[in-house]
Amino acid sequence: MGESNQDLDVLLHQYDHALHVAQFADTSSWEVTSIIWGANTLMLGFVLEADPAKVKGLIETTAILGVILTGIVLAVFHATKIGKDHAYFVCQEIENTLSDLGTASKSDSVFHYLHKHNAKAYPRHFMRSLVWTVSIVFLIAWAVVGHSAMGWCGASLVFLAAGGFGGLSVFFWKRGLKKIGTEVHS
Repeated sequence: MGESNQDLDVLLHQYDHALHVAQFADTSSWEVTSIIWGANTLMLGFVLEADPAKVKGLIETTAILGVILTGIVLAVFHATKIGKDHAYFVCQEIENTLSDLGTASKSDSVFHYLHKHNAKAYPRHFMRSLVWTVSIVFLIAWAVVGHSAMGWCGASLVFLAAGGFGGLSVFFWKRGLKKIGTEVHS
């Protein structure tokens, strides 16, 4: 009986830790997002007050910085989602083990009930869609800023910065995966 209780305590501790990791990843991604979206909003306000005739280069540099910061939001959401999903997968494995140890069937367990009802209550990928939508609005706003400062050349520079940042992010992501010995998936 003592060994069984100890095994249960270990499983519950692992479950608690995995849940904490998932919640930390989610909280971290939203903290980064709120800081960067706030910075984007402030920078847009400063740019709107600036005289383009006097500080074209500064406005264009700010637009490029805004695009890069917006890209960081998307990269952080991608990275933390992977960690969060893995941690939740560990939680579900432990839930299945706990259900197997108990007398109740899996369909009667509190874990199954929560997953079933949460899946009905919360639309899948809603938050990801929201983040992408707001990020695209910021990218368009920065392209407009680039255009207003330096015409189509300025807008093109902003889009080049976005594409360059995206390409570098993918490169460093895949390079990091190779360094840790993880297979790279496209």
